[in-house]
Amino acid sequence: MTMKYAIKKNLLTTLLCAIFPVISIHAAVPSLINYQGRLTDASGDPVTGDKTLAVAIYDAASGGNLLYSESIGVTALDERGIYSFQFGAAGTSIVTKSETVGTTDGTLTVYNKVLTETALTNTVSITDGTYTWSQTSGSSSPSDFLGSFDSGSGTVSAIYISGAPAAGRTVTVTYSCEVEGISGALAGGAEHWLQLSVNGIVQSTRDRVLAVPFALRSGVSNTSLQADDLAVQQVLWRPTMFDSNITLPIRITTSSSGASRYANIPVRFSKISQIKLDCYLPYSGSFGYSSEVELVILRSKEYVNEVLYTFSKTSSATVNGRITETLPVNIELDPSFIHKVKLTYETDTGTAYIYDCVMTVDE
Repeated sequence: MTMKYAIKKNLLTTLLCAIFPVISIHAAVPSLINYQGRLTDASGDPVTGDKTLAVAIYDAASGGNLLYSESIGVTALDERGIYSFQFGAAGTSIVTKSETVGTTDGTLTVYNKVLTETALTNTVSITDGTYTWSQTSGSSSPSDFLGSFDSGSGTVSAIYISGAPAAGRTVTVTYSCEVEGISGALAGGAEHWLQLSVNGIVQSTRDRVLAVPFALRSGVSNTSLQADDLAVQQVLWRPTMFDSNITLPIRITTSSSGASRYANIPVRFSKISQIKLDCYLPYSGSFGYSSEVELVILRSKEYVNEVLYTFSKTSSATVNGRITETLPVNIELDPSFIHKVKLTYETDTGTAYIYDCVMTVDE
């Protein structure tokens, strides 16, 4: 008979209580998470003895995508059914990586790249900003562009069927892979929900995990980090672009007027070193409409706005479809000012999308 358990959450310390950094001068920074709970049976009586536990983190309260998994192993429960353990170092995160396959030169029709990591099944996609190909959906234009992936060698190929494209297109590949530790899972902008398994039985209710700043910093810090270096660390920040409570991803349907989204940059950030923008720019030469996306970093004080950085992209016959841009920048942020991110879409007609915007910042 299968035993049903109940986890009581009325303890002072329950889920994701704290990050316990054990820092020595010459040690890498750990990111262990303390988990504590109480296990009871269907009658409410405490379950005691040894149980085999495992945790998994998803991006939704039910269903969703797996972000992290770890087998905790045998854990002792006391006479009240209370148990505790730490996790985060011995498991595996599933992260998304993007790499450059090559830049078109106007002559080659095939571009190859060996991935730096092992791609998970059916997660590979290729784009040059005009055409796309993925393992799950195939090509956006099979007569012009195809892709392939050899799982044995880890090689991706972008193949132009109808002749060499114009020079200057950046061909990129995006895929999911596994990395050690929990920091990769927590560094993303998705929600995080923890699922507990007891003796292989998945508990029916997941618990919301709030990623703490230390966990994010430890995930991107140098492995030779010293204790005195903790004052400034790089983290990933995904601004919530807001306009009438709309958040990313944003779908915009306009007729010439355009639409803008703003987000305040937290004052704890001191510098932006990279911006990743993922958007869709519709275009139709036969109907004559195009669209433009513009990203601006603003610095404000006493109602005066100063533009620190601007990036824009306009659709055309050669820029038509999903655009993924990685923009290296060096934007210093003065805490005595207010800094904002502004995203603007202008389009003659049709539907445009902003899928994502992620920044690498210094804390």
